[in-house]
Amino acid sequence: MSLGMLETSIRLNSITLCLLRIAYWMGHTL
Repeated sequence: MSLGMLETSIRLNSITLCLLRIAYWMGHTL
């Protein structure tokens, strides 16, 4: 696994975590 692939997957994981957190927060606010 190359460094670029690792960096991309880490970035995708952080974006997914942010989206999950926003969805969770929205679900609890509404």
